[in-house]
Amino acid sequence: MLDDENEKNMLDELNLNDGTDKEEIQEEIEEMESKAFDDELVQGEADAGTDSTVTVQPVQFASFDDSVQASGEANKNLDILMDVKLQLTVELGRAVLPIKKVLELTKGSIIELEKVAGEPVELYANGKLIANGEVVVIEDNFGLRITSITNPDERLKGL
Repeated sequence: MLDDENEKNMLDELNLNDGTDKEEIQEEIEEMESKAFDDELVQGEADAGTDSTVTVQPVQFASFDDSVQASGEANKNLDILMDVKLQLTVELGRAVLPIKKVLELTKGSIIELEKVAGEPVELYANGKLIANGEVVVIEDNFGLRITSITNPDERLKGL
């Protein structure tokens, strides 16, 4: 708040010595104090802004044109990902059946798939198509001989 001398100066400034109600004078003083406080705040913010300077520079990104091998010193971060396991799935074909037919399935039931025997099958990594191939038998196990890798543009469409 203001001291008595400042308050007297305000009264003189307002020309309120003519018997104006004391409450009105007090309201006027509070308004002037508030305005003076706001002016000090604005001045303080302006002063604070002049001390600091901001330097703006354009961002420079590394080029993707340089082909670097997937292993080596330049790609040590990629080595961290090499131990991540992916779920690989080979899809022989699909079929759509009503619930009634699914409930009727028993041992020995045969489900006809939409794919013809000998037609290439799909290889999925975590649900994303990555390659096509043909089924082979290795001793007593099935295997997959990859015949084509999915185009990167097509893989991006699948995301």
